[in-house]
Amino acid sequence: MDACISAGMGLCSTAMGLRSSSPLRNVAVVLHLAHGSHRDVLHGISRAVTGRDRWNFRVVDYALWRNRETMREVVSEWANGVITTGPDDPVVEESLFACRGPLVVVGTPPAPDVGTQPRSLAFVGLDERAIGRAGADYLFSLGRFRSFGFVKGSDRYAAKFRAEGFAARLRERGADVRVFEPDANSRRAEPVPLVEWLRTLPKPRAVMANTDGAATVALAAAAAARLRVPRDVALIGCDNDELLCESSSPTLTSLAPNHVRLGEMAAAALRRLFAGPAGMRIEEICSDVRVVERQSARPISPGTALAERAAALIRNGAAEGARVSDIVRDLGVSRSLAGMRYRDVMGETMRESILRRRLDAVKRKLRETDMAVGQIAASCGFRSEAHARRLFRARFGMSMRQWRRVQQEP
Repeated sequence: MDACISAGMGLCSTAMGLRSSSPLRNVAVVLHLAHGSHRDVLHGISRAVTGRDRWNFRVVDYALWRNRETMREVVSEWANGVITTGPDDPVVEESLFACRGPLVVVGTPPAPDVGTQPRSLAFVGLDERAIGRAGADYLFSLGRFRSFGFVKGSDRYAAKFRAEGFAARLRERGADVRVFEPDANSRRAEPVPLVEWLRTLPKPRAVMANTDGAATVALAAAAAARLRVPRDVALIGCDNDELLCESSSPTLTSLAPNHVRLGEMAAAALRRLFAGPAGMRIEEICSDVRVVERQSARPISPGTALAERAAALIRNGAAEGARVSDIVRDLGVSRSLAGMRYRDVMGETMRESILRRRLDAVKRKLRETDMAVGQIAASCGFRSEAHARRLFRARFGMSMRQWRRVQQEP
């Protein structure tokens, strides 16, 4: 695939009436366009480039452009600058490192030796350990699993650090964590040994795969092992390749790193390299990741168990001044995931539950005791009498003293 992209990427800046003293630059973008994450990176680049950049783009697909002469023509001779993912092919690598202009590598850090000539170089990557931790937090939030697994796939750099973040997060909580390593000669997790590995995990079990592709292999292995997903094994992938995730059976829950943002950062890095001195170095990390829930790891009974644990902590601690942060710390999961699970099951937020229980305690003491209003507010966990008064009136339409008088009327 070879494409000159003009719409939205600055090629038509003169026609748009914009004037700039900067020269027209030829920029090659070299990606695996079969991967949804790489297409998202391309979208981010498109979104970040303005007419003032005056960049002329050619998008090069790894899969179709491994011919040495073609790569040399486009990347080494035509391009003034290159944005690419970490090269995993000798022909592509040779051409990229022969490029005469700045190089921005997305995802996998470039090798320390990137040629003998001074080179302006940027690495823009994901916080891979944070992605692993996010997967661990999500699976832990679903309930009490006896074991957790991580399946490595073809992206060996990402797999290493995602697995480290995943395992470290769960082992901090005393969980049993096991990592499936594909054969050293294989580019992917193979289903046959994976079948046996899945069977060895004590049940109930939860598994994260390094990529959505590895997750689909794990789905096939689970089916071969006669393990039902998500009933027998909760499974999540990573990168949120919607084509893969939505066509899987069951559909695949996935972590979604912000690849669009990564593309925006890559374009910004190239802009800085063009403007900076020769030999300039930039390194930036994107930590933004979210969970896209589908069928393979929906919170069924484990999620309910987590919400019920939170509800019990609220019942026991609300009147003693417990806050949402205290509940989340005792649960051992992230605040966002705890809040999502609790809302799904209980129909209200943890803060709403805490305030409701405190106000119920206030009503009970107003009705059953002669304690002063200020004493009641303090004994029910409120930080101040004024805060309690304001919340009580907003909820019940009258002051605490008025409510007490109404309750005492014959």
